[in-house]
Amino acid sequence: MSNIETIIFDMDGVIVDSEPLQVESYNQVLRKYNIFISKHRFKYFVGKKQSEIFAEIKENNQIEESIENLIAQKRDCYLKLVKAKMVAMPGLSNLVRCLKDKGLGIGIASSSPLTDIKTILRCIKMEEQFDRVVSAENLEQGKPNPDVFLLAAKELNTTPEQCIVIEDTNVGVLAAKRANMKCIAMPNYFTRDQDFSSADFIVDDLYEAQEVIESLLVTCITGRRIG
Repeated sequence: MSNIETIIFDMDGVIVDSEPLQVESYNQVLRKYNIFISKHRFKYFVGKKQSEIFAEIKENNQIEESIENLIAQKRDCYLKLVKAKMVAMPGLSNLVRCLKDKGLGIGIASSSPLTDIKTILRCIKMEEQFDRVVSAENLEQGKPNPDVFLLAAKELNTTPEQCIVIEDTNVGVLAAKRANMKCIAMPNYFTRDQDFSSADFIVDDLYEAQEVIESLLVTCITGRRIG
């Protein structure tokens, strides 16, 4: 088995606990239509692209406003919340420092718009820590299609077999596995009821993810089979 060279992070729910702010920003935009998305209801949307979410909301509520306008409004609300409230997930800085010390490549592959990703990284002072940042916003298909992870591997100059993905959604895990990558699932409040049976490992937090990665690196070095 090829050695592990690269760790690819999803962003929302992995690098930052952004889902509560996502819910709040959607509700700020939809308030004028008397629509409210509960935290429980938002579980259904986690992992999808914003265009897919608004397309479904429009269809179910007969909203005439364009998806493009809704996304623009939502993004303005979200970025204001990000600048005021966003913090990194516990264990992120330790994990990134560990990966860099071991000479591994690190990247981000997210369904969120690239401007959102970069703004969040600036807010948590991590904008210089990732080798490549890839968004699925301009790809024809988002997760569970593997394209965003395959693109990330290409930009990181590595092969899928040499990548480990950290994801918090089942569609993200499926995308990683369809890309022929190892995947660590890290469920949270919004995703814990999803099916993670296809993940190679399931962890509670980034501290545990670091333990898994370090054990896999030892396994690669000694030549024993992973997983």
